Amino acid sequence: MNTTIKAQLDRLKSLPFPAWAEDDTLSDWQTELAEVDGYLAGLASQAIGGENPDTNMVAQHVRQLRAGLEAIHGLPAEDRAIRTECEAYLVALENLAQSLRL
Repeated sequence: MNTTIKAQLDRLKSLPFPAWAEDDTLSDWQTELAEVDGYLAGLASQAIGGENPDTNMVAQHVRQLRAGLEAIHGLPAEDRAIRTECEAYLVALENLAQSLRL
């Protein structure tokens, strides 16, 4: 399990955090993404270190992020590419979350 968590954490770390959007709704969502990113990275580090972190809230946090991103529509052209970056980053975060819940 720790090997899977480490692989998913390394994959997430290899991705650049998405550029910040001009759109207020998307940039607010990105703030939430950054918070959950740090939270999950901390849990992953604990698990890799042999601890047994409390992962009860992981699924809820990731579901809320997914729902929030899916609700964002009508972005200006300059933020559409950033939304795509956010989607890719969220998928990597979802994969890490899944490995934490195993």
